[in-house]
Amino acid sequence: MKPRKLLALIDEPAGSEHPVLRRTCSLAKDFGADVHLYSVAYNSQLAGQAVKNEEDRERMIAILVEKHLDNMAVLADRVAQQGIDCSYSVAWDYPAHESLARTVADGGYGLVLFGSFGRVSSAGKQSILSQTDWQTLANCPAPCLLVRTSGMNPYNSVLAAIDPMHGNETTAALDAEIIETGKLMSHTFGASLRILHAYRPIAGEAEFPVEGEILPIDLTEKSMQESIEKELLEVARAHELDPGTMLLRHGRPAETILQAIAETFADLIVMGAISRGRVRDWVIGSTAEQVIGDLDCDLLAIKPAGFRARLGKPDKHHLLLDGYRAAYEAA
Repeated sequence: MKPRKLLALIDEPAGSEHPVLRRTCSLAKDFGADVHLYSVAYNSQLAGQAVKNEEDRERMIAILVEKHLDNMAVLADRVAQQGIDCSYSVAWDYPAHESLARTVADGGYGLVLFGSFGRVSSAGKQSILSQTDWQTLANCPAPCLLVRTSGMNPYNSVLAAIDPMHGNETTAALDAEIIETGKLMSHTFGASLRILHAYRPIAGEAEFPVEGEILPIDLTEKSMQESIEKELLEVARAHELDPGTMLLRHGRPAETILQAIAETFADLIVMGAISRGRVRDWVIGSTAEQVIGDLDCDLLAIKPAGFRARLGKPDKHHLLLDGYRAAYEAA
């Protein structure tokens, strides 16, 4: 189902380049969705001991939030000029990812967009991820689109990564959602779609025990591959996909995913994200940190049904201001 409400997390409202906003507007027009722009204004010095008087602190916080809101109004006007209804809000809150998660849960948003494009490390590496980026991927209750590109071009190739050999109902349902989301994005942009399953080869021993027998490792590998190939064909049939859409690769997940992205020229990868287990290792663990950190394409992370973020209380100085721009065509 196409999402009808999109939320875009705006890092720097006063900035001149907004790849997340470009991608958001593109999707909103394709989906017929409304847009909400969200930004968190927070200053650790104001929150700490730099300001002793509480009245002064609250007044300065209000000024900071109002300044952010003025900048957000300019961005919302850009969105409205493209014929998209756009609301916007700025919050003083901490931590930012929890503030975002509360807003998403309360607002019923179908897709959250945020990004790291243009952020450069001291070593000159492009599009580095902040701690807030990682926490948003892990804790946001809605599907998250991490914009790693300029947002200027439509998607041409979509890659969806699944794990059909899990034997777990939660992950099976998540796989189905990943595939259907991949199909939606492929259809929306007229892009190609490939479904990837990467599995680790049996390593170490030259022989492998199976039901009391000792099988040579090469026979065990062959049996495993045949079983997975059969399962992938079942998945293809269940989702009305051409069997040629399915990709089976063996190797280390990080390397395999990056190789498959290069092989398919993917500019969007759809993956699962859950709080524990093997899928989490793909998205949040050390291996995936290498994968996501090296991605040259956008990432759409899907949560399982019933996912609930663990949230603390809002900051004691919590403040939220908002506004709205109705869709119109610029003269």
